[in-house]
Amino acid sequence: MGVITLLSHQPAESDVIGLLPPEITNLMHIPVYALLALLAWLDIRGGDRRTASAVIGTLVFVLLFALFDEWHQSFVPGRDTSIGDIFNDMLGASIALWAAVYFRVRAAEPRPARIT
Repeated sequence: MGVITLLSHQPAESDVIGLLPPEITNLMHIPVYALLALLAWLDIRGGDRRTASAVIGTLVFVLLFALFDEWHQSFVPGRDTSIGDIFNDMLGASIALWAAVYFRVRAAEPRPARIT
């Protein structure tokens, strides 16, 4: 979260990522927020088996942080807020959580015995 805030606090003119086309930097929200969602889900879930409540809690947490980040950017010179950024943030979070739950459930399924 600190890295995301630090990057979004940079004025647009001094943006390191500004060397890339805007389409690419907009798409960078997806993997960054996917990682944030995965780490948050692991922390929220802990050892608990209540996957649904952990997923919902993680999505709410990521949405609130995405909204904060966009609000924060509105005060940075050369930056503006974008609903598209929030959409990409939530897309990344949703993909990461779907994959995490899918592979967690799949790993818990009993495997058929091999006949040798």
